[in-house]
Amino acid sequence: MPKSYSQSIRFNIIDRELRRWPSVNTVRLVKVISEYLGKEVKPRTIQKDIEAMRYDPKVGYHAPIEYDSKKRAYRYTDNNYSITKFNLRESELRALKFYAARLALYSGYSIFDDFSSAIQKVIAGLDIKQKLAGGNKVEQIIQTDTVPIVRGNEYISSLVEAIVEKQIVSFDYQKFNDNETSSRIVAPYFLKEFKNRWYLICKTQLHNNIAIFGLDRMSNVKVLDEKYSNIEAFDPENYFKFSFGITTPDDPVEKIIIWFSKQEAPYIRSLPIHATQTTVKDNRNGLTISIKIIPSYEFYEFILGKTPDVKIISPKHIADKVCQALKAGCLHY
Repeated sequence: MPKSYSQSIRFNIIDRELRRWPSVNTVRLVKVISEYLGKEVKPRTIQKDIEAMRYDPKVGYHAPIEYDSKKRAYRYTDNNYSITKFNLRESELRALKFYAARLALYSGYSIFDDFSSAIQKVIAGLDIKQKLAGGNKVEQIIQTDTVPIVRGNEYISSLVEAIVEKQIVSFDYQKFNDNETSSRIVAPYFLKEFKNRWYLICKTQLHNNIAIFGLDRMSNVKVLDEKYSNIEAFDPENYFKFSFGITTPDDPVEKIIIWFSKQEAPYIRSLPIHATQTTVKDNRNGLTISIKIIPSYEFYEFILGKTPDVKIISPKHIADKVCQALKAGCLHY
């Protein structure tokens, strides 16, 4: 962007003159700009402005200005160009298309509708067919995980509004494998996604404690007129610091040493399983790591899913629990 209001005016006059005439020399630009500003502008200033319009990434115009040494004048190589238009480079356009494709994954979430619509309007305002003529569309060269539409996602927009406005929320809740439904009244704090399911972290009115509810098990969600106050600020980063997944059991944090086979090791090196992961040993026999977490259902699910390429080294009671689960699983075969 321009460094000053005066430079912004000079940029706009240079742009106007280049669009008005086939070519424009420095003498004319100095005359027109000096008359408009009411003060003398030096030729060197104009030359620096043109260089900035062409090459300065902070200005961001990347203007297609060419200098004709025979005429000693400047011209636009693209007759349709103007700094007042929404001009994007090919790389920027591809990035925008990619982002639009990513948002399309959440087409079933009403809260993202405005974002998707806005980006589509920007793309529609650009001459995409011309810019991408002969090229591949982003959708043809990139494929991402499909986000399934899960029951309860329709409540996200209302819950976001309730969190922002600090409004009390009521809903009916039915746990998995439970035939009974219970009514809940909560102060909503935070929404978190885990494995394509959304969860509400909140403080319950009944027990005055932090609780987590899956949106897919909610029904009859209502945002009440009542607001909550005098409640300590919720820090999601600190709350989930030692969690593995979405659940946070009321158990102590444990240091767990885990070995992975040489086949599994590259995946664990390139994508750590937890933010606290550190390497204990790394050799031809495999990778041994250490993590600090509160063991949860999601943790055991992960470890069992890596069998037989994983082993809990310590603590023993966690290793024993994994072993018991493996033995119980074998009874099904």
